Amino acid sequence: MHALMGLVPAGLLLAGCAGDPIVVDVRSGDLVELDDGSVVRYAGVQAPLPGDPHFETARQKNHELVYRRKVSLVLAQPEPNDAGELVAFVYAPVEHAGKTQFLFVQGELALWGLVQAAPAPPGLFEDVAKCQEMAKELGRGPWLPRDPATSGR
Repeated sequence: MHALMGLVPAGLLLAGCAGDPIVVDVRSGDLVELDDGSVVRYAGVQAPLPGDPHFETARQKNHELVYRRKVSLVLAQPEPNDAGELVAFVYAPVEHAGKTQFLFVQGELALWGLVQAAPAPPGLFEDVAKCQEMAKELGRGPWLPRDPATSGR
């Protein structure tokens, strides 16, 4: 995994988690459905919307990270948003150095340049913004180097 700075030891996520549901559908780069029917909007990021040229790339990367995997959620707000979605920080278990740790999914997507930081609780915006800056430096997502022959289309 690329976001090693986004790995969290398992014991740090026990408080405030909403269980370990399984992702059964990945609707976009920042929206998933869980096995209990809940829909989760990722807190602190905004993924490309349908019709955006990066929409499918963001959805596919999110799919790679979470589909059919148990995830840990830390709710960003106690009640669903106006669309009935839970708003949460999402962590996916990964094996690293022989130990189970949790990958911060929003941070990983930002490192790939596939989501942008959005207003969130203090500290998270800055963390996602740092990942976004790294994606720019690495030329990922919308910051991919452009072929001069195809630019401007």
